[in-house]
Amino acid sequence: MRMSTRFSSFGVLVLLCLAALGLPGCGGSRHEGAGTPYVAVIDAGSSGSRLVLYERVRKGPVLQVEQRFADSGGLALSGFESAPAEAGPRGVQPLLDKLLATLRASAVPPAQVEVHLLATAGMRLVEARDRAAAAAIYDSARATLAASGLRVGRVETLSGVDEGLFAWVDLNELAGNFRADAPGTLGLVEVGGASAQIAFATALQDSRVVTVSVNGKSHRVFSQSWLGLGQDQARLSMIGLGGPGAGLQDNACYPDNSSQAGGLQAFDAGIGGLFIATGRYDFAACSELYNALLRSLRVREVTTVPGFAGSALVGVSAVTFTLSDWQASDDPGTLGPQLHKQCTGPDAYGSQVLPFLGRSAPGNRFAQNACANGTYVQALLFGPQGLGLQPGQLRSTVGAGLNVNWTRGVALAGS
Repeated sequence: MRMSTRFSSFGVLVLLCLAALGLPGCGGSRHEGAGTPYVAVIDAGSSGSRLVLYERVRKGPVLQVEQRFADSGGLALSGFESAPAEAGPRGVQPLLDKLLATLRASAVPPAQVEVHLLATAGMRLVEARDRAAAAAIYDSARATLAASGLRVGRVETLSGVDEGLFAWVDLNELAGNFRADAPGTLGLVEVGGASAQIAFATALQDSRVVTVSVNGKSHRVFSQSWLGLGQDQARLSMIGLGGPGAGLQDNACYPDNSSQAGGLQAFDAGIGGLFIATGRYDFAACSELYNALLRSLRVREVTTVPGFAGSALVGVSAVTFTLSDWQASDDPGTLGPQLHKQCTGPDAYGSQVLPFLGRSAPGNRFAQNACANGTYVQALLFGPQGLGLQPGQLRSTVGAGLNVNWTRGVALAGS
């Protein structure tokens, strides 16, 4: 029986060295054929964990990795801060059970699979609050991995710079930009749950710039991460900022739902256990709340980095989903007008927002936060304290059916 290929698989060149990051295998020939035939990467994100299995395949002189299995049903490791001993059994084991079942069905011995567990911004926040709890979470996860029979690789928190860089590599591989005849590379802007990243090619000499060699050609990449600018953390900050439009009553980033569509009595903010009792959407007021957050983290400064102005950027993760939800994928410049039109007015949630989003369940968490999240993405991408992009500078996808996945970069360079 062959491994499941329900998820798309793409060949990716392994002629990649991230020596500046100190990753193992760089500068030698380890990726020229050594190592395990399979690499599994657990992406322990702030809102959940997923596992992706890749196979190393040699095609002529080129070593590639191809996706063989994926599952996104895992719990977020950062959710075990108060019960770190449960992180392995409850947060990691369910993903391993599905992986091991797939390996058994395909007659692949677990010892042929190297597994890496890499957490992102959710665990960065835990480490900032309670390093002992973070260490205990990793101890529990490491013990669970060790008992699986898989070869255990990296178990740690991935830096924001690494996260953006790995995603940049995958984006440009998918786009074919590492071919000798390619005109240039694309940049990316990624919004997760707790952090946001930007990465693009630059000539700048700076500590935030990493030299990446792909297929014998070097690229200098500026990569920056802002902890706190993921859509969930940004929404939490917006609610607690104080001033006009913030707070739990008459929040300017939430639509009016005076008729309590579907029996929804309050909006679940989806973070911090907060509920928005009433909303009174105001595009300008909501935008200013998010502008204040962006200003505090000096996001605008990145626009002065050489290479930014000339980079075509692809929106990743929450940017892609937001543009799709608000039917702005083909023309990102329509995002703001759509938000203003659909989220404003009496009883807008039930009569305008839900029908526009095509949601039949008023309690859907993404629908409840769609106006707030959409206005945040608008402010980050196009606002005066954000990136200030021209709509034509942004693309919502790299290609039909292609999804940027930083875990593939780890399969290339992190093992």
